Amino acid sequence: MKGDAMTPGERDYLHRGVISFLPKNGRRPGVDRLRDRMGVHPDGFGPVQGISESWSWNTSPTKEGGAVLLSVGARQGGHDLAAGDVLSSMGDPMLAAHCSSPYAAMRPGREGISVVIDSLGFRQMYGLVTSDFSAVSTSALALSLLADDVRMNHEALALQSHLGWQLGHQTLIQDVEVLPSSGLMTETGYVPADRSMSGTPRSKDPVRDAAEMLRTLLSGYLDEHPDAELQLTGGLDSRIILAAIPPSRRPGLRAMTLRAPDSEDASIAAAISGRYGLRHEVKDLIGPGVLDPAEAFRMCCAAAHRIEASADPIARAAVDLAEGALGDAPRIEGLGGEVARGFYYLGSPRWSRISDRRIRRLAQWRLFSNEAVSAEIFAPDFGRWAADSALRQVGSALRSESDSDWLEAVDGLYLHQRMRRWAGSLASATCFERAKFNPMLDRAFLELVGTLTPAEKQNALFLARVLVELDPDLANIPLDGRPTPAVIASRSRSGRIVNTRGKLVKAARKVRARVSGSAPPPVGGELLATLVVGHLRSDRDAIEALAAHDFISAEWLSKFVDGEVAPSVATCSFLVNLLAFGSRVWRTS
Repeated sequence: MKGDAMTPGERDYLHRGVISFLPKNGRRPGVDRLRDRMGVHPDGFGPVQGISESWSWNTSPTKEGGAVLLSVGARQGGHDLAAGDVLSSMGDPMLAAHCSSPYAAMRPGREGISVVIDSLGFRQMYGLVTSDFSAVSTSALALSLLADDVRMNHEALALQSHLGWQLGHQTLIQDVEVLPSSGLMTETGYVPADRSMSGTPRSKDPVRDAAEMLRTLLSGYLDEHPDAELQLTGGLDSRIILAAIPPSRRPGLRAMTLRAPDSEDASIAAAISGRYGLRHEVKDLIGPGVLDPAEAFRMCCAAAHRIEASADPIARAAVDLAEGALGDAPRIEGLGGEVARGFYYLGSPRWSRISDRRIRRLAQWRLFSNEAVSAEIFAPDFGRWAADSALRQVGSALRSESDSDWLEAVDGLYLHQRMRRWAGSLASATCFERAKFNPMLDRAFLELVGTLTPAEKQNALFLARVLVELDPDLANIPLDGRPTPAVIASRSRSGRIVNTRGKLVKAARKVRARVSGSAPPPVGGELLATLVVGHLRSDRDAIEALAAHDFISAEWLSKFVDGEVAPSVATCSFLVNLLAFGSRVWRTS
């Protein structure tokens, strides 16, 4: 596809971003193309003696000595980044590796565009190399708009239709990739630096060391940000974060909870807040009568742009809607506890060899059970190919983590793939807007967790013990539908019985989802999806755009328009991602 601009409707969804590119052979895509195709007026901040150009739109990132900071609220060594720290990280990628996630910065120079990214690669940065230029950006869409020829990545499409997010470095746009680590973009391509974590020695007392690490991180953050608010749920991870805050600092601490229908999270969080004197604010994720169908569709398309169509835009829109009324205070979150919880082990956590059977079992019963689209929306041949492709890509990702050890492969998949590509995409959406601090994504904490055996992590045993070490009182407050963390930590017979009962209930839900082809929708997603479906059925342009894809079943689309089929929330999210970027990006041939 050559020379197409965004339509006015597509421009409504445009998010903020930064781009830097190196022209080749005297050809300069330049700001004129960016302005004409995106319909915005970028601000230039870095032509380097005619070698490279850099531009931003809808944001004014911090600039320092030719470098530009691409995340607000970045921290390093337990402190906010000070003057000179950005430049220091540009000169030494290992310093950037110790910056809090998400973090990224870039600096155009004579040799190319230097990029530094946190060690987890949590801050999503994108690259594109063509015959006319090489470029780096916070936006995959912006890169596609600079190119003359854009194609859909069908392998990525197949994967996302089953997994709901991406693996490796691919995006839904052919040739636009997520940068793997810090490195240098040159005229010929991206040269990555090593992002591997160091071989951390095994702690003699990992529970105590983890607890002390979290206390230090939280105390340091509150010293610099006394106005920070804690995102508090009824679950284990955010409770650990609260427990790491000294009791003397809890009264008056700001806390917020996003309330979802049919969830006890808000009630448990409110009880905890009252017990320790927190200033607690509850926001409903979404309620009836909030939006009309057209506005709901617009918000979901905008959310798709914010996450570069690489995750669930309806779930993101529900959160955006709730957070719209909140202030911009720094946010403390419990993201990252998932990799220390060991919830994803299937069966007993004993050493076993990686195999096709185990890969298929993990994919079908855990990875694909929540966000797979309805198979009926695809033309039969494409649907069969997509299912095979998605399974093959999961297998390749697992084997890239370990060629023999199954549990090591699964640990690696959840840390380096799910956390990076799913959670990282969601976190990157707000990198220019709000400072967020995730202590359990600290490099040292992740390295400590990496030394644990699967048996130490399974069923949240390690995290429960960390909570007991931090605050036994908080550990004795029950979780929603589960025993208290103190009981989990003790591995008592009664605790194991309750825990097993909870696992059986979850397993039954997985079976029902697998058999019925549907899964519980994301919080707030069901109502938004209903509104989006109502809009799409009356939007002729959207239906024509979907019909233009030969992999979409014409029979299913006709039944959808006539109201004979109601797509699942996951299917609706998939359609929104297809539509949000517009026909300019999603040319298939």
